[in-house]
Amino acid sequence: MSTPNSAGAEPFFEPLPERQRVEDHRPVYVQMPWQPPVNVVPVSVGGTVVLGRTDDTVVAVAGLEVYPAGMAFTVQTWQRPGTELVDDEWAWRNAVRIGVLLEDGTKTGAAREDLPENLNIVPETPRIAQLGGVQGGIHDRWQHWLYPLPRGERWTFVVEWLARGIPETRTAFDARPVHEGAAASAGPLWELPTPPEGAEDGWFGYAG
Repeated sequence: MSTPNSAGAEPFFEPLPERQRVEDHRPVYVQMPWQPPVNVVPVSVGGTVVLGRTDDTVVAVAGLEVYPAGMAFTVQTWQRPGTELVDDEWAWRNAVRIGVLLEDGTKTGAAREDLPENLNIVPETPRIAQLGGVQGGIHDRWQHWLYPLPRGERWTFVVEWLARGIPETRTAFDARPVHEGAAASAGPLWELPTPPEGAEDGWFGYAG
């Protein structure tokens, strides 16, 4: 039976330290080019576009969210139960590959190293950054960010998943609604605070 120490026995734990007064600290919210703006409400565009499929696999793009600075989209995959890749097969070389071919011939997402040298500046050529996702075995969701928003009315989604029997497959995409959505955006809700002077660049440079 549990009983409180009310009989005056020597305390078991050491006394807690006194609370120290800390300097007031206001969090800093930094907007990086490789992620959707944190102070802008996106405009939803289109529905679900199936990019590739076999008897056991489906790859689709859904959840297009448009900002003046770029477009976020979610790549979803489905695998027939019993045929799904096991954990040790989820090497990068076995993963689904996604890219966008632009009207002027620019390839975005064509190479794994397709990243600007400085992630803190907007690149001249559009890029695709993977933001993370949820792996569920037979249904996975991965969010991507295409930035800056490419020009042109006709884009092509390109998908390849050799480990699941899907060769390079191209799907035409009408980008006009994307540009209309970007033009309809209300822009920033409010300005973000200025980063502290002397703070280092990068994801961890602004941590409190």
